[in-house]
Amino acid sequence: MRDLLMVMLVGLTYPQRQAVCVAQEPPRRSAGITGQVQDAAGGQLKRANVCAQGERRHVLACVMADTAGLFRIDSLYPDSYILQIECETKSRGYSGIVGQQRVEAMAQAVATADIKVPSSGCDQRPFDVVRGEIAGHWASGFELDDFVPCQDTTKHAWVERQGLRLGELWTLPAGEEYGAGTRWFVRWRGALIGPRGFTKRYRMVVEDVVEMRVPKAGDCRS
Repeated sequence: MRDLLMVMLVGLTYPQRQAVCVAQEPPRRSAGITGQVQDAAGGQLKRANVCAQGERRHVLACVMADTAGLFRIDSLYPDSYILQIECETKSRGYSGIVGQQRVEAMAQAVATADIKVPSSGCDQRPFDVVRGEIAGHWASGFELDDFVPCQDTTKHAWVERQGLRLGELWTLPAGEEYGAGTRWFVRWRGALIGPRGFTKRYRMVVEDVVEMRVPKAGDCRS
């Protein structure tokens, strides 16, 4: 009986070990890639389309490089990415892939990728660019994005909101109903860019909103 009591006490003193599972947080979009696209001779390749394809998560993110070939892609998952480079052509759309490079994007860091590609067949003619304060009317809604500047109502542009991440929206004031969307009179600071080649559409790159309200008669005469 005494021996049995000792065994029971030992069992209480030394409990069995149990496996402990610790949940791991999913990786956050904290990586980025920056770089420059150049032609084979080291010259600028203007407005190249740069796409990053994740090897593990199969995430695809694309940006357009600027007129110096510089680009930056933010909010990526940590992963190995294949950068695929396309350039504009004089025909409709972009060329096929003219170059690619593999880059490792780490968490909480920005990787650098400088890429040289052949430029044969790429359209490098300059855009028409008007910078400064630009007034006009902007209509936006489902499948609707049309900015018409007061200075030339024959020009139509789609709108790019500079400095906002994908998925972020402006806080829009009240406007007037316009087809399947809404229309405003706007006064923006930024750049009206384009067109070249096959397209007649411009791009309105908005850097700052000066005024945005319901349209009224005589807006473009003031």
